[in-house]
Amino acid sequence: MVTLAATAIGAVASVGWRFYRGDVTTPAQLRWLLAAVAVIAATIALPAPGPLGVVILALNVIATFLLPVTLAVTLVRRDGLVLPRLLVYG
Repeated sequence: MVTLAATAIGAVASVGWRFYRGDVTTPAQLRWLLAAVAVIAATIALPAPGPLGVVILALNVIATFLLPVTLAVTLVRRDGLVLPRLLVYG
């Protein structure tokens, strides 16, 4: 689990690095993808006691279903060169 968590943090960090170091169009491409992945990572990391657990689970499910949509937006907005690099880092 520690290795999986470290890998997930590394993947989010690499996308964040590309977000801040990319050209003008890169942040627009990656903004929604970063948001969806960050929500998924946060809801997995947070404990889920009581009624707050239902909200955390709902956020996780919504973000998981929106992840393919954000990948499609990332791919379609430009020539698609960012998606293979993103998958390699992920």
